[in-house]
Amino acid sequence: MSLWDSVYSSDNSYFGEEPSILARESLRYFNQNRCKSIIELGCGQGRDTVFFARNGLKVNAFDLSKVSVSQLNQNIAKLGLEGKVKVSQVDLSKNFPQLAKDEVVDAVYSNLFFCMPFNDDELERLFEFAFDILPEGGLHIFSFRDKVKDKSWGKGKEVGKDTCEINGFRVRFFTKDEALKLNHRFRTLELIERYEDPCSLILVFSVLAAKK
Repeated sequence: MSLWDSVYSSDNSYFGEEPSILARESLRYFNQNRCKSIIELGCGQGRDTVFFARNGLKVNAFDLSKVSVSQLNQNIAKLGLEGKVKVSQVDLSKNFPQLAKDEVVDAVYSNLFFCMPFNDDELERLFEFAFDILPEGGLHIFSFRDKVKDKSWGKGKEVGKDTCEINGFRVRFFTKDEALKLNHRFRTLELIERYEDPCSLILVFSVLAAKK
């Protein structure tokens, strides 16, 4: 059993049931831009997925953990949100999400997903994926742990570039410049600093101004 499968098996709401700070901040952007359909990368047990669906968005959500996908599917059925949410298990370090040919995506969203222990090539492919599937005007919204302010940066065992193993979890950290360089195809609309125990976060709201 993988680490995340084990974690989620032991706790049906590991991160709680309330939406993340990023999800709450993102909703105003989705509403302002009249978004109807979003992709969520690294949905976990779906606290943000459910929040978005309850607010009228169609969510196509993906996660590595078979356990979390099963839990979220059960919760979606219980809440009667089957028509709003599709959940799939996929290893996003190796494979891109499979989308229907006629699927229209207004935004790509992920909360702390890029803090998983991806290498540089994997990160570049994931940011390129967002660029490839979004139309002009599409939103790319994500968060990351701040290498400058996060108290956990540099703690634990170093296990890769900008990556530390902390209490059994491998976490990658970024500076603002590093994250924005990865997101260079998008125009930044807003950067917000927030603290969500125990993480010092940077929230990034960006738009695909033009296909190059």
